Amino acid sequence: RLWRGYLMQCYLEPQQMQFALQFCDSGYISEQTQAIVAAMLTPLIGLFEQAQSDMVITDIPVAAIFAHIQGSAHALAKHHLDTATVLDDAAAEQYFAMIWSSLRK
Repeated sequence: RLWRGYLMQCYLEPQQMQFALQFCDSGYISEQTQAIVAAMLTPLIGLFEQAQSDMVITDIPVAAIFAHIQGSAHALAKHHLDTATVLDDAAAEQYFAMIWSSLRK
């Protein structure tokens, strides 16, 4: 659900998501904000690390997993916006299955 929510946010609010990405990559985020974000991501990182330890998902750096799932969501949302096609639940489920199969061992 988390990834689907992110995908739909990319699709429904593309300008906000683009701004957020650009802002995160800029030098304007304080160390305090970076620490807050890191703390918020800690449970998700732990989940990926546990899945790797349990040999459920491929053993690649967690940063690469984040790049893969985040980049895929943005690219898929952009595809639907550029082609003026609706991103419905069925497509979102198919995309999630595609992402999951790319990470699963």
